[in-house]
Amino acid sequence: GIGLAAAAYEKMEELLGKTLQMISSCGCDTGCPSCVHSPKCGSGNRPIDKAACLWLLEAVISGKYSDCPVSAERIAPAATAINRDSSAPPHLLDYSDSSSEIPLPESWGVFDLETIRSAAEVGGWSRVERMGMSVGVVYDSRLDDYVSYLEPEAGKLVAHLREFDLVVGFNNKRFDNQVLAGYGAENLHLLPNLDLLEEVQNQLGYRLKLDNLAGATLGEGKSGDGLDALRWYKAGEIGRIVKYCKKDVEITKALFLYGLENGYLLFTSKAGQLVQLPLQLEESISRLLAEQI
Repeated sequence: GIGLAAAAYEKMEELLGKTLQMISSCGCDTGCPSCVHSPKCGSGNRPIDKAACLWLLEAVISGKYSDCPVSAERIAPAATAINRDSSAPPHLLDYSDSSSEIPLPESWGVFDLETIRSAAEVGGWSRVERMGMSVGVVYDSRLDDYVSYLEPEAGKLVAHLREFDLVVGFNNKRFDNQVLAGYGAENLHLLPNLDLLEEVQNQLGYRLKLDNLAGATLGEGKSGDGLDALRWYKAGEIGRIVKYCKKDVEITKALFLYGLENGYLLFTSKAGQLVQLPLQLEESISRLLAEQI
């Protein structure tokens, strides 16, 4: 209503040229927030393709059209909406047994931890190593049991993780490992880490909450959240934190085994639709094990 569209129309060729220059000069491969991505995209920017954007701009500016460089595989959806059948979803306990015929190394574990301080208390998410560990829980396939560690035992937890041929977590690369870095464990990225959240994000294009995946896939959600754990720590209720953290490890382990056995996980979209997300966990495991040789 203030004439912006009319003014832009008069300078359309100049604007398109500058847009082309900005996107083509960006150092990313497929698109990023500096060029074509938008924080408001409801699909996590997955349909937005840098190569297609450059092709379209060049075609409009030059008036010459060629085949679009984006392959069908690139624009194919990574997830498929489905209808839940009349049977109940699998229960968490259905995937608590690690003895099934699933290609796993002899020694593998799943872990999670809770923190003493929030991100706000340490000056932001860039200082995760200052948050401190209140409780850590590890599932050990050799014991087929769970081991809990308190803050003074953080070093023992790290030593435990180093024993595994495969370490599974949910956001463990960007969060849990960084928290443990505050205890001198700065090279945990060298471990054979399989991060379920990373696997989901790589396939889907955006992140999902553990509770969403657990509820849709296993029919059972988390027993609380990280803010609850912070309050319990301040109240001295360490036992509640251990129980909560162990439940998260149980859920992560069950999702891992379900995804490995079935080749997908389920989640609920913002529209309330049940969606099936294919995952290649077996390939990821094979790659991680090969890197350790």
